[in-house]
Amino acid sequence: MLSLYEAGYLRTHGESILDEAIAFTKPHLAAAAGAEDLKLADSTLADRIAHALKWPHRKGMKRVEHHFFISIYEQTQGHDEALLKLAKLSFNVVQHLYQKELKVLTKWWIELDLPKRTSYARDKLVEVYLFCFTRVTTVGSVYDDTYDAYGTIEELEKFTAAIHRWDTSMQGIEPKMKIIFEAITDSYDIIHEMAKEEFGRSYCWDYGKPAECCKIIPGRSAMAGQKLCADLRGIQACFFAEHSLPMGSVCGILRDGRIGSQGSLRLAIHRT
Repeated sequence: MLSLYEAGYLRTHGESILDEAIAFTKPHLAAAAGAEDLKLADSTLADRIAHALKWPHRKGMKRVEHHFFISIYEQTQGHDEALLKLAKLSFNVVQHLYQKELKVLTKWWIELDLPKRTSYARDKLVEVYLFCFTRVTTVGSVYDDTYDAYGTIEELEKFTAAIHRWDTSMQGIEPKMKIIFEAITDSYDIIHEMAKEEFGRSYCWDYGKPAECCKIIPGRSAMAGQKLCADLRGIQACFFAEHSLPMGSVCGILRDGRIGSQGSLRLAIHRT
């Protein structure tokens, strides 16, 4: 029954049979999870049921799920000690890597101090860390806040024009938007240097400039449904626009640093 319940979350829209499977199994599993006889007979099964009801396996994060299932496997009779040790070691190594990366990113974010300097930006570093290209995505979230909730139409038009020109002089831009613009260019330079250090060359980064990035926010008061296009040299992503490029696609290709020509870059982008 637990397997049927978990399989139900593989459903797609319109698969009523799997919807019915979840509706049928969920109350029965909830009753079984609290039954004392099941806990006495198989405590690990009771724990697995309780966990599945709260976090179905298909909706969970694999690395987070590993911690739970390692503990379940450890309680299972006849488990392989070598395999258990390897699983724990793998989990701890990856956990240490995440902590190390978050330490570096937290230091960078504190030094950048965008939430205090702008007064409206949300502090989403750890949340955004779950995505790729954390520096870019974190600054991108502040960029989104600027368009969604802060700037007026006139201010945003000037801001967008400055980004199109990649104008580091930032003339005519509202002071807090200058802070965001500097953060964008600094993030670009950081990844630029990382690519140069790792691959020994970085000329292909200039090919990111023609990658036009569009931002469409229909129905938002700050934008009044307008479409503003901003050329961020491959840093700021398009969002739900036709023929748009996701942030990860452009940054991933440019971060790789091994695209040999503008034509090959375009070909790689169109294949993403």
